[in-house]
Amino acid sequence: MVNYEGYREGTPGPLNLSVPESDMRDGDFSKLVDPQGRRITVYDPASGREVNGVWTRDPFPGNLLPRNRVNPVARRLVEYMPKPNTSTPGVGYAVQNFFVSGGEQLEIDGFYNVVAKVDQNIGDRHRLFFRHANNDRFQERTDNGMKEVPGHQGYYRHRRINYAQVLDWVSTLTPNLILNWRLSFNRFVEANRMKGNEGFDLTTLGFPASLVSRLPHGPQFGVYTFDGYIGLGRYQTSNITNNWAFHPTLTRIRGSHMIKAGVDMRWIQYSTQNPGNVFTLGATRANTQREFNRADALSGNSIASWLLGTPSSGAVNYNLFPIFLFKYYAPWVQDDWKVTSRLTLNLGLRWDLNIAPHERYDRMNRSFDAEAVNPADRLVDRRRFPGFPTLKGGLLFAGLDEVPRNATDFYGGAIQPRAGFGYQLTRKLVIRGGWGRYYLNPNNDYLQTNGFSQSTPLINSLDGSRTFFPNLINNPFPDGVQAPPGSSLGLLSFLGRGFSFVDPGFKTPYVNQFSFGFQYQLPANSRIEASYVGSRTKNLETSRSFNHNDLAFRQRCNLMEGGNPLYCDERAPNPFEGLEPFRGTATFTSPTVARSGLATPYPHFGGLTQLTRNDGAIWYNSMQVSLEARRRGGLNLIATYTLSKMVERTGFNDVQRDIMQQGLYTWDRPHRFTVGSVYQLPFGQGRRLLNTTHGFWKRVVSGWENTWIFQWQSGRPWDLPGNVLYAKEARLPDLDWSAARVQAVRPCVARWNDNGSITMQPFSVAAGCADYNFLILPRFAPRLTSFRDGRVRLHSAPTADVSLNKITALTEKTSLQFRAEAFNVFNTYMFYNGAFNNNPESATFGSVDKATVAKGQTNYPRYVQLALKFIW
Repeated sequence: MVNYEGYREGTPGPLNLSVPESDMRDGDFSKLVDPQGRRITVYDPASGREVNGVWTRDPFPGNLLPRNRVNPVARRLVEYMPKPNTSTPGVGYAVQNFFVSGGEQLEIDGFYNVVAKVDQNIGDRHRLFFRHANNDRFQERTDNGMKEVPGHQGYYRHRRINYAQVLDWVSTLTPNLILNWRLSFNRFVEANRMKGNEGFDLTTLGFPASLVSRLPHGPQFGVYTFDGYIGLGRYQTSNITNNWAFHPTLTRIRGSHMIKAGVDMRWIQYSTQNPGNVFTLGATRANTQREFNRADALSGNSIASWLLGTPSSGAVNYNLFPIFLFKYYAPWVQDDWKVTSRLTLNLGLRWDLNIAPHERYDRMNRSFDAEAVNPADRLVDRRRFPGFPTLKGGLLFAGLDEVPRNATDFYGGAIQPRAGFGYQLTRKLVIRGGWGRYYLNPNNDYLQTNGFSQSTPLINSLDGSRTFFPNLINNPFPDGVQAPPGSSLGLLSFLGRGFSFVDPGFKTPYVNQFSFGFQYQLPANSRIEASYVGSRTKNLETSRSFNHNDLAFRQRCNLMEGGNPLYCDERAPNPFEGLEPFRGTATFTSPTVARSGLATPYPHFGGLTQLTRNDGAIWYNSMQVSLEARRRGGLNLIATYTLSKMVERTGFNDVQRDIMQQGLYTWDRPHRFTVGSVYQLPFGQGRRLLNTTHGFWKRVVSGWENTWIFQWQSGRPWDLPGNVLYAKEARLPDLDWSAARVQAVRPCVARWNDNGSITMQPFSVAAGCADYNFLILPRFAPRLTSFRDGRVRLHSAPTADVSLNKITALTEKTSLQFRAEAFNVFNTYMFYNGAFNNNPESATFGSVDKATVAKGQTNYPRYVQLALKFIW
């Protein structure tokens, strides 16, 4: 048997993006206004000074950058951004001013799939087959309206290539004993190319040759980001996964029992060849906003910050191409027991031995030693810093100094019992139920290669972003690019930097799934089924901040708890300045450091995150109802309805008090409704219409089948801001989903200022708000809300798919299957993941502009797929 499927489609979708206006590119921001027409002021970071304990900046006169302050390197890069070609009323200046029509084929999505299978019988007791499958999905896509030119983003091409071979052998050893073993190999390759960015000479932009020559992985355009505007550039990626599997199964039938047992064995090789963003620079409005450490909607602009020549962020990333190896074994047994003519039991047991991975050449981390005295401790000048605490803690490396090779300890407790039953109460009524425990595959968080991958960060300030190095972009990494030291530095690794590390005591998460329900036969050859279905997920994989201030210190900084944020902001002498192990970080060069940074448990490191914790949990409860009818003439109908709630506990609202966040899961869908039909069309041989036995016409008109699927579900809950108190109900009734801008909540936001006052946001006053629904909490306050709120949900719309299928018998042993499928047949637009703006500093807070919803956040437009399948 050979099966070939393929399609190639253009799925154009218009984009309405934001690029700087022509006058802005020369430093003229005099027209810069918000959606309400109020000026957004650009402040001069070089004018900053302390006035009565408050860091104060002056605005640029007329919102104009002086000509001699516009950096030529930054100016050249801005010219790679497309020119504006439209304007959108009511959104502010230089917003949604670059329109790319769908007719320009923003995305091409192609796919082919070839499957070949050979079956062979050996005598009457052995059967085997070999199957080969090969498929390739390729995409071409633009994310910033640029295509195959320097600075473009998207994919050219993004390929997903899959090769799979399976050898399966079934042997009938005795009439009631069957052996089946299966050997398989799968290779999956995911890669993309960035044609327009490859081979670009960065020295033509003005970057020094001394820097460019030290960038790894060859010449590239680089990656540049601008808050509020399209970005430029992207690097290629490649990942390869090889998976060998062997699965023997033994089946024995004895009396009323059918017992199956086997072992699932897998060996997986995962190789990443992703350079990451090798050379990246970014700009935010922070450099030109009024307050250096807190944003507001009416000050600052990222293009202005960029043109001044000092990026807000940046790095050179020197990434390893590791090879991770995984092993997995799972013995299992299953007993299907027909206890009586009315009662059936299903009993099973599985034991997952999911062995944590290791890297082929031991190029990975394993945990963090929190108690070891760090060698940097003896470098601190205790005469200058008397009483400075002992420096403890350091990163550990797998396979070094008696540290195990695997990412985490072996966990052998993944035992999974399962039990189910079915009981026929009456001739028409059956009840069913069951419970089972299932273990979840961990994610890739424990694949950490710190030290073997190295980032050289941009250092743009020595005083916590109050002032900046002028024209830093001319040579953004004056101390050079750091090559990865591997594990050679031991506990001295990553001093002055932040990183993530794994918890070696990680346990594999599990979910208990259970259900109970009934099925009842109705008249007219139909039936109804209703069930309670639920699950409880435990030991869910989570992460947590590890290097944070304690509660007492936070309370001294948090206005809500009687503190003052200026206490944490205060600069103190830096005990690590000039110490060699800190070279390449701001800690090495800065003479001062924020008091809050020195008060952490590990002040010699930046932010630390502990991964592979087991704090999380998920609860799912649902009522599921289905109605199925089989009508005469070959029409089958099925309708389903699900009423459900899904709640998670993951992440921390208050890490000092150990209070976790609990609320709706991101994919919580209270209501889901579907209707499906399968109809064998009433013409052809043996049917009511066009019933013919003619050899040719019989093949043409017989065997047609039509399928429809309608579905609708609730939208996902809105992501709440992290630093805001949802004070009172803000949802607007009767949302107009057809509007160009959908406003979901009242944009009434107040801000708790550093001086203790509470003031309304300017855009809220302009919207007529007299009181606030949302309050921006003071700095250093913990989070007070859950991650999401079900009172406000994102867009959802009913959609439909349809297919027309035909099977034609060519000979006694061969047939041809034809399928024509139309997905989203009515071309319904649904921006299901287009989130309402949750930035309380933004004038568009609580709304979403449909024209700006990115590709991938909406459903696909209507597309048609044709397939032929030859069976012999």
